[in-house]
Amino acid sequence: MDMVGVWSTSDRTVELHRVGYKHQKVFAKEDLVGPTSLAFNEGNPGANVMFLLAVGYEDGKVVLIKAENAEELFTTKIIDFGAPITAMHWQDASIKK
Repeated sequence: MDMVGVWSTSDRTVELHRVGYKHQKVFAKEDLVGPTSLAFNEGNPGANVMFLLAVGYEDGKVVLIKAENAEELFTTKIIDFGAPITAMHWQDASIKK
């Protein structure tokens, strides 16, 4: 199954949908500030890696959300002067031994 993240600046919501033979809305999350960008990791339940969604907002805030239940795991303000987060990219880091 594929996951699709959708954001709307008009009603300030972020939605996550599971798409396959049957469509399922996983969650819808509304905020006071509109979302402007999304990034996600692929997740791997076998390796105990959860599917995460990063949301950038128009006030410079970035929120890390657990996709299964919309739990906010981490919030930070990247830009202090209120500029929007316009682009994000998820990059997995590996530690070499």
